[in-house]
Amino acid sequence: MTTNQDTILLLEGITKKFPLCTDSNEAKSYFYALNDVNLSLKKNDFVVLGGANGSGKSLLMTIIAGLVKPSAGKIRKNSSVGLVFQNPDVQILGETPWEDVLIGPKNKGLKGEQLHSLGTKALEQVGLIEKAHFPARSLSGGEKRRLATAGILALERELIIFDEPFANLDYPGVQHINRLLIQLHQEGKTIVVLTHELEKCLGLATRFMVLYRGQLVFDGRPQEGLQQNLESWAIRNPLRQYKTLDDLLWN
Repeated sequence: MTTNQDTILLLEGITKKFPLCTDSNEAKSYFYALNDVNLSLKKNDFVVLGGANGSGKSLLMTIIAGLVKPSAGKIRKNSSVGLVFQNPDVQILGETPWEDVLIGPKNKGLKGEQLHSLGTKALEQVGLIEKAHFPARSLSGGEKRRLATAGILALERELIIFDEPFANLDYPGVQHINRLLIQLHQEGKTIVVLTHELEKCLGLATRFMVLYRGQLVFDGRPQEGLQQNLESWAIRNPLRQYKTLDDLLWN
């Protein structure tokens, strides 16, 4: 895979396998959750990575974030990576948004005005500065996702990965998240969104990728991706029209 000076992430042959339970007398066999994945990201890409549940999206991103080691393959990173989990509650540790957003910078040894400035900027970016001292547990689902994102921003990550950011959100919540994604992209961040809900964000993307059964089966322009047989990869094409009540049936 060729690279240039704008490449901030390169994956070569990333494979992750897990041993299957077998009789002790039998040769060990494996389940390949990821199989020979190759991809590269450029600075300020906005990637939507589609795939059904179990396709390997979250696993691939935890490998990119350095939380899980691959069984084989190489990773080359020229940027810092932040991962916003599908369940933001696992990332929120502070009693208030202000306490929470400062945890990462404090662990890096930052103090005083620099610490205060980072926390203020991060909460302003996600629209939570007015709730800085509210109980974190009182925030809505969308606000919690924005708070988890603020924690990543306070660490000044260049590549931010969002794992199923629209899960369990209502329409206004989806709008808030999309406005945040647009803002971060305009500020020069590289964005990767993992989702099977393409209709909510594919129009924002500069690139579209599809992961199917642990393999990267498409990587190209969003418009080209919509011309593929997405259903064969267990994804419903978002361009399907809804004109009658029967169209609303998923069967």
